[in-house]
Amino acid sequence: MGATRNELAALAADGVLLPATAVPTVKYPWRLEDGLALVAKLKALVQEDTVSSDGCETVQMASKRSGLRVGAIIDAIRKGMLRLGGLPGIEGYHGFAVQKAEINLLALQGSADAAQDLIPATEFSRTISQRGRDGFIALLAAGHSPSVRMTAPKDGVCVFYLRATDIDAFRARFVTLPMLIERFGEHVNTILARLRAANLRPFAPEGESYGHIYLREEVERSLRCKV
Repeated sequence: MGATRNELAALAADGVLLPATAVPTVKYPWRLEDGLALVAKLKALVQEDTVSSDGCETVQMASKRSGLRVGAIIDAIRKGMLRLGGLPGIEGYHGFAVQKAEINLLALQGSADAAQDLIPATEFSRTISQRGRDGFIALLAAGHSPSVRMTAPKDGVCVFYLRATDIDAFRARFVTLPMLIERFGEHVNTILARLRAANLRPFAPEGESYGHIYLREEVERSLRCKV
């Protein structure tokens, strides 16, 4: 059927291809006929001039990049929500391709309900950092605090959002200058002097700086008080 091992595994995991037997000792329990039938059905849905050299990707790559399940992408193709194209010179399942922009839009639509409870990370950053928005976003991008990532369909830029639990997790692990100013009611210079006197430095794993964001545990231990 012209699929890579990873592509076959994804199709099987999502139930697009069902095993012919449940015997665990059978290494390859799928029927070749089922794989060929899937390819034939998808091939019948291919639209000419759908693939562009820089705007398309295989179904497997689309799933990996967007977080959408392979089964959901194929279901969207069958329902006409996504256009399917064929990569020149590549036969079989691996030769099918979808438009990145359409995948981005589908991913956003699939997250629409969840997005109602999200706030932009840039909006939250203004409440906990004076001029450190870029540092805060970089912190999220590096995975040091939980967030929800979405890809903007217009330009493909990754946008970060926060759930209430994400905000709680950030506050439980980190403190920032505005948070310390609110806690102590002192001028920023006084707060910075406190931190320097305690030999406290901003959180910077492997030398990567994220601005004036500090580990709460270190601050509380050094200043000997809850912050």
